[in-house]
Amino acid sequence: TVVFAEDNSLESIKAALREGKSVLEDAISGKMFGSPELIELLKENGFSEKMRELDDEYNALNIECEPLRANSAATLKFPQGGRAAYAKNSDLDMEFTETADGNITIGNIPMPAEKDESYLPFMFDNGTFKRYWAVKVENDIRLKTTVMLKNGKRILSVYTYEDFDGKLIFEKPCRGEFAVSAKKNSVLFEFSVPESADRIFDYSFSAEKGTSKRSYASHAALVKAHRYDDGWDKAETLKIDNARFSGGFGASRPYPGRDVFSTDVRLLWDDDNLYLRYDVTDKIYVSPPEGRMMYLSDITTFNIDALCERTHFRDSGCELLLGFPDGEGEIFCTHTPVSPDGKGYFDREDNCPIDGEMKMEKTERGRIVTVKIPWREISPKAVAAGDHMGITVGAVNDEGEGPVDNIQWPWPPAKGAWLFPDDWGVMVLVK
Repeated sequence: TVVFAEDNSLESIKAALREGKSVLEDAISGKMFGSPELIELLKENGFSEKMRELDDEYNALNIECEPLRANSAATLKFPQGGRAAYAKNSDLDMEFTETADGNITIGNIPMPAEKDESYLPFMFDNGTFKRYWAVKVENDIRLKTTVMLKNGKRILSVYTYEDFDGKLIFEKPCRGEFAVSAKKNSVLFEFSVPESADRIFDYSFSAEKGTSKRSYASHAALVKAHRYDDGWDKAETLKIDNARFSGGFGASRPYPGRDVFSTDVRLLWDDDNLYLRYDVTDKIYVSPPEGRMMYLSDITTFNIDALCERTHFRDSGCELLLGFPDGEGEIFCTHTPVSPDGKGYFDREDNCPIDGEMKMEKTERGRIVTVKIPWREISPKAVAAGDHMGITVGAVNDEGEGPVDNIQWPWPPAKGAWLFPDDWGVMVLVK
C-alpha cells in the first residue's frame, strides 16, 4: 500500500486514506488499484521498475536447506557473507553452530511438542538488506486418524505421513499395546471400535518410535447415509439437541434448550444426488440475506470432504450455506474444493450459488428444510456404496438481531473449525 500523506504521522496518514490518496499493489502480479491519477504518477516515476529491482536484491538473499526433520541434523546455507540470527522458539529451543563459510549447522533438532510441524525463525543481514524466514520443521511422528465402516463394523484407522516402526499404546476406547510398522502415506494400524461405544466416541493413544513419543487424543464420529427410496424412514437421525453441540463461533448466549433451538438431520443418497432433511425447532424465523452473508440469519449449513482427504487445510472441503432469502431456496458455496496440487476440481470460483433443489415447510415447532444436491456439484468423482466422506452439519438461529445460537454435528462449532476437514465427522454411503 502506498499512501500519499502530508507527513509520516498517524493523523496525516488517516486523513490521506479518508480522501482516497492511496494505491494498492498486488505483490505477485504488480497490478495497482486506486486513484487513476496516483497510479499514473507512480508509473511515470518508475515505481514498478524500482520495486522489481528491490525485489531482485531481496530475493537474491536466499536460503538452502533440506527438509528439516525432528531428531536429525541439518545445515542451512546462505548465499553470501553476512550475519545470521535465530529467534528462539519455545517448541524448538536448540543449539546451532555457525561454520567458517557463514552457514549454520544444527546437530539435533528437538521434536515439536505435540505438533505436526513448527517453524525456525531466521534472519540474515548482508549489511544492506535483511531477510527473514520461517523454516518449517516436521515432527518425525506424524499420524492421522479416521473412522470407517468395514464389514458392518466401525474401524478406527491410523495413517502415517512418514515411515514408522514402533508401537501404539491405546487407552480409549479400549486398552492395548501394538507393535506396528508401515511406509509413509499408508495405513499404520486398524482398530475395531466396540459395539458399546457411542456414535461419537473418544479415543486416545500414544505413538513411540525410537526415543520419540507423541500422544493423540480426540473424538471420532460416523453416520450411515442409506439409499434414497422416496422416503426418510430408513435414514439415521442426527439429533443436534443439547449443549454439547452448541457454542463456539457465532454463539452469544448459553444453549437455550432443545425446545427453543435444535434440529434433527437425516441424510440419504442415490447415484445422482445427496439428500438432506433438517427438522428445525425454532419458533422465530428470520429470512436470511442472499449469498455468503446468509450465516448472519436463520440458515442450515453443510460441509463435505467428498474424497475424504481429511487434510488440515481448507482445500479439500466444500462449504455450503443453505437458506431461503425472500422465500427462495438457495444453496450457496462459500468454498469450492481443490486438489492437493492446487487445481480446482470444479469449473467455478468460491462464493457462488450451485445447482440443487430446496423446500421449506413451516411447522408448529419451526420448519422442515429438505435439500437435494447433485453430486456433480460437490464430488469430484462418481459415488458408490462404501464411499466415506468427511462432513459437518449445522444450523444458525437468528431471533431478529443477528445470530444468537449456533449448533453443529458432530461437535460444537469453533472459530475457524470449518477450515479443517481432518476434524469433521464421517459419512459412509450404504445400500
